Amino acid sequence: KGSILGDKTRMEELACDPHAYIRPSPSAGSLGGVARKTREAMLLCEAAGFDITLIETVGVGQSETAVHSMVDFFLLVQIAGAGDELQGIK
Repeated sequence: KGSILGDKTRMEELACDPHAYIRPSPSAGSLGGVARKTREAMLLCEAAGFDITLIETVGVGQSETAVHSMVDFFLLVQIAGAGDELQGIK
């Protein structure tokens, strides 16, 4: 078992920026869409002087809301045409 964490690979230019830090973190099957130690990682980034921290969840937005209580702003981004009317209501 394992995860394919492509974020850092896909963000090659940003990963080389000395003012950015990208840390792929597998959820390891934990519910809520983020790893168990995400809150602690966020606090470490804040202590290191990072003003902005972006956290990406693993899911599609239905049950991956544990991060909501950890952040100042929670945003769901979906591609146009994904799902039907009932999916949008959920």
